[in-house]
Amino acid sequence: METQDPYWSTELTVAAAVYGTAGHIQIIRFLRANGPSTRQDIAQSTGLSHGVAAQCLNRLKSAGVVIFPAEDQAARTYILQTQRAADLFQALETYLNSRLRGQPDQAESAVVLPLRGPSRRRKEHPQSSQK
Repeated sequence: METQDPYWSTELTVAAAVYGTAGHIQIIRFLRANGPSTRQDIAQSTGLSHGVAAQCLNRLKSAGVVIFPAEDQAARTYILQTQRAADLFQALETYLNSRLRGQPDQAESAVVLPLRGPSRRRKEHPQSSQK
């Protein structure tokens, strides 16, 4: 019998779906770097086929991570909802970090943080992490 995780939520299911697919991450990264773009531009720039790009964009739209303004229905210029993407990422990160520490997540909802830019942390060498 499978044990249910009492700390898993519907929001975490959405976060896992958004960040669990390479195509979704490629699109998020592209939109974050380049701003609003059409599906054709996204597909060409990321190397995703038009069909895969369309499928990923539909899923990201369902999750609230991308939108296209109602007045832009024809061109479908997709816009990244940075705060929503950050909220989902933070929810997943909080859950994973609390489970790694062996502590249940005490928060009812995720802490909201903006998406971070490229990491400037030094790479750890295998010897330095084995103290």
